Amino acid sequence: MGNIDSIAKKFASDNFRFADIFNYFIYDGKQIISPENLRPAEIEELVLPFANGEQGKIQKYRDILKLWAAKEDDKAVYVLLGIELQNKIHYAMPVRNMLYDAANYSKQVEQKTKEHRINRKIRKDLTADEFLSGFQKNDKIVPVITLVIFLSNDQWDGPTSIHEMFSAYDQRILELVPDYKLNLISPGIMTEKDFDKLISDFEFVMKFIKYSNDKDRLMEKIEKDKKYQAVDRTSVDLVNAVTGSNLQFKEQKGKVNVCKAIEELRMFEREEGREEGREEGREEGREEGREEGRIEEHLMVINDLVFGYRTGAVKLDFAAKLARMSEEEFLAKVDSEIQQNQEDD
Repeated sequence: MGNIDSIAKKFASDNFRFADIFNYFIYDGKQIISPENLRPAEIEELVLPFANGEQGKIQKYRDILKLWAAKEDDKAVYVLLGIELQNKIHYAMPVRNMLYDAANYSKQVEQKTKEHRINRKIRKDLTADEFLSGFQKNDKIVPVITLVIFLSNDQWDGPTSIHEMFSAYDQRILELVPDYKLNLISPGIMTEKDFDKLISDFEFVMKFIKYSNDKDRLMEKIEKDKKYQAVDRTSVDLVNAVTGSNLQFKEQKGKVNVCKAIEELRMFEREEGREEGREEGREEGREEGREEGRIEEHLMVINDLVFGYRTGAVKLDFAAKLARMSEEEFLAKVDSEIQQNQEDD
């Protein structure tokens, strides 16, 4: 993703946007996840599930990972929330995300094992089975939710589950193979109702990407909403990078008037289109003029050849070749010239 990657990570790492994205995806826009309850988490996943030794370990880096401290029945409940940003379709994304999540679960188990080894009191009370597994019967791990955000107005035509990546199998076999489903946000399939569930400028980014090929329709969707008169600079940088647009703006206190910027871009694109049309017209006119000149010049050559043939200065085969005609066509042209001269007399 290059430059897009760094801008997108900066954009989505903001706690307010991050909470808005997951509230939309998990809770249909209800404000359940609070930005202040989010904490950065380690994005490096090092462990291949239950591998032994350094050679069995892998190194993977998530785009963004945060720990959400929720509350249930006055008790703290933790959930790991991850975001993977894609501006291209990854056709093995279910496997990639499943590996991230499995590695994180393995790391949590290893962490519990290390804690038990260090804590002598716990180690003393371990049963034989708990000691062997390194994990106590009542130990718990934190669930992980990974969400893919597709930064493109293309349709995601890649698989959205592990089962979709298999060849056709007997349903009885598939029932025994756990599926892993891809959590995906794709602006191309988002509706206006979906956009209304968002409260951050993530809505603007998704809407701009969705309508990026039609600036008139984009303006129609946002020009009546005052919130687009003050959009964060990072959001504008992101849509410029993702869509290749060139929104020009005057920044005021870190905010951008997007309506004005889009209107100026729309006028620029129209003028650019008119100039291209004028240039194409000029080129067509020049080509037509050149073609007319070539035709006129060719007719003069034919007339000279006819005169040369009639006076015996040019042989038939040579004259026909220079006139780009067959000998029969050239003789017909000679006869036509003779008849025209007789009529003129």
